[in-house]
Amino acid sequence: MYCQRSDLNDYVLEAYLSKAEELNPGCADRHLATVEEEIDGALLQGGYALPLERVPGKLRHIAAVLAAYRTVSGITSLMQESGTAGNEFLGLQTQHKQTLKDLEDIRSGNLDLFPSSAPEPVSERIDVKAPPRIFGDDTWGKF
Repeated sequence: MYCQRSDLNDYVLEAYLSKAEELNPGCADRHLATVEEEIDGALLQGGYALPLERVPGKLRHIAAVLAAYRTVSGITSLMQESGTAGNEFLGLQTQHKQTLKDLEDIRSGNLDLFPSSAPEPVSERIDVKAPPRIFGDDTWGKF
């Protein structure tokens, strides 16, 4: 799991999350699961092997912002246009737009999730599956 429900509190007040749970029980957990699947898909398209050995902070941020945004936007009409004065969700909306761009960059391979550490280990062996040999060394030795 890329983030926990408690990570959503970094982006949305608990009062909004509690109200969302009251109106639609389990919605935050469902959004977290959906976001995890979307991130897994982006990682696979970007060439990463799953499961990751460690979860980078960037993925934790992406997962929490997407889940928080979806949880709150599903229960409130307070999500106003970005430029509207007094929009208390402006920060979340801005981060949401950036996380969508980040996911696209992961898919296309333009965002390196491990820039400060060694890259993901690459296996130096090749596994080949083939049917059993029909003509072995003992057969060819007869010719």
